[in-house]
Amino acid sequence: MPELPVTASWAWISKKPGEAGYTILAKSDDTPFGKYIGQYVTGTPGSSMEASAPGAPPWVAFGPFVRDGDLLMSVSIQDWWQGSDNSSRQVWPQRFFLMRYEEVAAARGSYRQLWAALQDVWLPTEPCAPVPLSLPGMPTAEIARTVEHYGCDRMAALAAMVLEDRIALGDATRLDRDDRMAVLDAVLALLPYGLRREVSASTAVDNTVTHGMDLVFASFPNKQVLVSLSRESPMPVPRTEHGLAYRGLLLEKVASSGIQAVIDHLW
Repeated sequence: MPELPVTASWAWISKKPGEAGYTILAKSDDTPFGKYIGQYVTGTPGSSMEASAPGAPPWVAFGPFVRDGDLLMSVSIQDWWQGSDNSSRQVWPQRFFLMRYEEVAAARGSYRQLWAALQDVWLPTEPCAPVPLSLPGMPTAEIARTVEHYGCDRMAALAAMVLEDRIALGDATRLDRDDRMAVLDAVLALLPYGLRREVSASTAVDNTVTHGMDLVFASFPNKQVLVSLSRESPMPVPRTEHGLAYRGLLLEKVASSGIQAVIDHLW
């Protein structure tokens, strides 16, 4: 599949030397970033976290927005701390990117493909302008293997539960960033692609703060349902008739057509 262009506006959020508060220090254009950067807040890691820990930054969050009827997709990258402020507190800079959902969907973009395209885009860029990206699209066969690795029954239940509640993946905090991204892609791949217009997700959060994310990795819940990915753990069960019906439909289609065909269709 040919790569299709995606244009990302951006804002760089950090602290000015000698100041205590975070602010937008640079941006690509006149996009009103202040309306967006506070909606999907992941928080910051604990000061004792090691840079080599599986859940260490960069933390990568994906969130949808609507602006004047136009659907947008954001990618927020919480980088490792850089220096200290005037109170000797660590400064955690954030790279925030905003794209048209229509462009991401046309490119069949996955979370992992967005991260791969943005991870080395360091801000601020010179000159300050939106950055062009190329998304090759995620091979759905790779996503199907992730679903099978954790079990179709478990992943189908998890996808159905995303329709009902906010979800925290608890015992998966041992996974590194790439494996977490693979799980997020696999869960969303068991829902119609258009659900990315409504669902937010993050590879990590500080669950002691209120953030409003729908699907996250965290060791304890914060107004979420805690779900295990381990095959040794009890099977998660959707709590509503709607969720149970969706899980049943997924498993019926997988049994008749195979997981690859189901993901291809939903994508």
